[in-house]
Amino acid sequence: MRRFFIGVLAIAFLATTTSCDDGREQVIPESGTLSSNPFFFVIDDGAADNVSGITVGGVQEGKNTSFIITDADKNILGLPKTMEDLENENFEGASAGDCYIWYISYNDSVTGLDVGNSIESITGLFDISNSIKIERVNTPEAGMLTGGPFTFTVGDGMADTVSGIANSSTALSGKTESYLITDDAGKILEVIKEGVDADTEEELTALEVLEKFDFDGAAPGDCLIWYIRYEGELDGLEKDKMAADIAGKTNDNGAVIGIYDLSNSITVTRN
Repeated sequence: MRRFFIGVLAIAFLATTTSCDDGREQVIPESGTLSSNPFFFVIDDGAADNVSGITVGGVQEGKNTSFIITDADKNILGLPKTMEDLENENFEGASAGDCYIWYISYNDSVTGLDVGNSIESITGLFDISNSIKIERVNTPEAGMLTGGPFTFTVGDGMADTVSGIANSSTALSGKTESYLITDDAGKILEVIKEGVDADTEEELTALEVLEKFDFDGAAPGDCLIWYIRYEGELDGLEKDKMAADIAGKTNDNGAVIGIYDLSNSITVTRN
C-alpha cells in the first residue's frame, strides 16, 4: 500500500524526486516491501512473544524510517524505530486480537505519526509498506462436559441420538469449537462442527448437529464424545486420526500457529 500526501491532498509520482519551493529536489519516499509469515502468539502463557525474521526488501528511500504497529482498525499502538526495537517488542500480556506491522519511509514534514492516531490520518510526504499480521490469542478452554453416559441398542431401526449434554464451565474460550466422536482407543470417528439443517436450512450449532447424529447402525462397542476449543490451525483434527495426536499446525518457519483444549469425554455404549 503506497501513499504520498502533502497536506490532505494525495499525489502519485512515477519519478523518484520532486522539486521543493526553493528549487531543491526532494527524494520521494519508498518504503519497500515487508516479508515474513504471519505471527501467532498465545499471549497469556507467560512466554515472551517477539517477532523475528522480518525483512524489508525492494526500493527504500526517505530521510526517516520507522516500523508501525497498529490494531485491526489501523490505530497506531507502537512506533519501533529500528528492526532491533521491533524485535524487542514483547506482545505477551497484550489483549487478544489481531495487530499489524507496517514500515514507513518519510521526509521531515510528516504529521500524525503518533501513538493513538490512525495511519489514515498521517499527512506529509511518506510511503507505507504492506503489513504483516500478528494474531494474539488466549489459551483455549474447553471446560467440562456433563450429561450421559448413554446406552443404545443399535441396529434396531430406531434413531439413537444423544441429548442433555451441557458444559459446566462459565469461562469457555477459543474461536472455533467442535465435538469429536472417538472409539474407546481415541481414534476419531467423526468431527462434529456447526452446520445447516438440510430440511429447514436453519443454521445449527455444533451441539445441535451432535444431537442429530444417529448412532444406530454403528457396530456394537463403546465410543466417546469430546468437546474441543481451539485457535489458529490444527493438524490431526480429522476422521481416522488419533485424538492424542492433534497438534498446532507448524508454518514454513517452524512456528506453531495453533493451540487447543480438549474436554473430558462422555461414554456412548452401543449394544
